[in-house]
Amino acid sequence: MITGVVNMDQSPPAQASPWRVVGAAVQGTSHARHDLPCQDAQGYRSLPGGGLLIAVADGAGSARRSQFGARSAVAAGLDALEAALELYAPADVSAWQEALWGAFASARVSITRLAKAEGHRLRDYATTLTMAAVSGGWLATGQVGDGAVVALEAGGRLFAATRAQKGEYANETHFLTQRDAHKQLSVQTWNCPIEALAVMSDGLLRLALKLPSGDPHAPFFQPLFRFAASAAQDSADGQLAGFLASERVCARSDDDKSLVLAAYTASRALTVRRAGPASGGDAP
Repeated sequence: MITGVVNMDQSPPAQASPWRVVGAAVQGTSHARHDLPCQDAQGYRSLPGGGLLIAVADGAGSARRSQFGARSAVAAGLDALEAALELYAPADVSAWQEALWGAFASARVSITRLAKAEGHRLRDYATTLTMAAVSGGWLATGQVGDGAVVALEAGGRLFAATRAQKGEYANETHFLTQRDAHKQLSVQTWNCPIEALAVMSDGLLRLALKLPSGDPHAPFFQPLFRFAASAAQDSADGQLAGFLASERVCARSDDDKSLVLAAYTASRALTVRRAGPASGGDAP
């Protein structure tokens, strides 16, 4: 494991999988200054038949055990969603909603059990959770909090598959540990071919999205998707971690940063429609 990177039980890429996936989570410079751990977690699963699941969680900076909440949410959410897809292949919006609702409920139960077992308050494990699933020509996303999913559709259209959730006050969001977390869960679905996918925590939003609109910043994603499609698998995670921890990226954000990139290798060379000026960070 690379120092500063949190990788969650992610399955090694199966030879039959059409997806190449790279993931990393790194400690933010503000966390390093205050001797706080990286409170982000990320993970992914490649499924038989070409499906792909991705999860990213961002532990609350004010919650003293949030890094464990984030890890628990990612692992339990992936387990539950994978189990659901083994039982049936969602073929409509309602089936995807049911699968994602179940995954988020399982993630919350996992954190609740962890808090009880360790003798701490549930809010000590506060974390967001963002999930994305690609299977059978569908893209489905679920979100509680301020993470983001950006997708590249066949033909080069880049679009935001989530919208960051904000709380009542500035810099406030929703957490999976809230009593009303089920009311905050947002599920979105698209029935379209996906060539590349990025799932990230809010530490990257200022670089990756045009704010306040939340539209993807194409020059940020184009080199990253190409990197995911072509990087050597044994070194790709480390290269991505180095990019996230680079001075240029950290100059734009001192928060923890998580990013999972996936590229569909059966596609031709990835093309992203440009929109806007160049981004502030260099790709790996």
